[in-house]
Amino acid sequence: MNVKNCPRCDRIFVHHPGTRNLCPHCIREEEEHYEAVRTYLRKNPGANVIDVANETGVDEDTIVRYIKEGRLEATSTLKATWPCDHCKEPIDKGNICLRCQDELASDLRKAAGTLKATEQEEYNKMRRERVFAVEKEKGKKW
Repeated sequence: MNVKNCPRCDRIFVHHPGTRNLCPHCIREEEEHYEAVRTYLRKNPGANVIDVANETGVDEDTIVRYIKEGRLEATSTLKATWPCDHCKEPIDKGNICLRCQDELASDLRKAAGTLKATEQEEYNKMRRERVFAVEKEKGKKW
């Protein structure tokens, strides 16, 4: 049994793999907050995070976390921005702006290409050594 303390309220609970790392009480409270935000946004499209926080009692960081998790969309129903984790430019979804995502993808492609070239060199070296060993064995008389 995997018993943990809830990181939010410090209650002891049984954590099941693949579930959220909160106790059932905090999960229920979290869902109630989420529903309050969604209900407010349905009635008040275009509201900003501060208005939503003031009207629902849900703190701004929690609302922004819902957006980052993809549970709320910041474009049409909720006006919100926060800084990109890499370049600090304002963004309205995710953690990294599109420009930084493209740079990261490019860097990963370069790294993968370098890795492939290195693997190919190692394979060729191993193959040359194996051929040399086989030829050396052929020269032996049993």
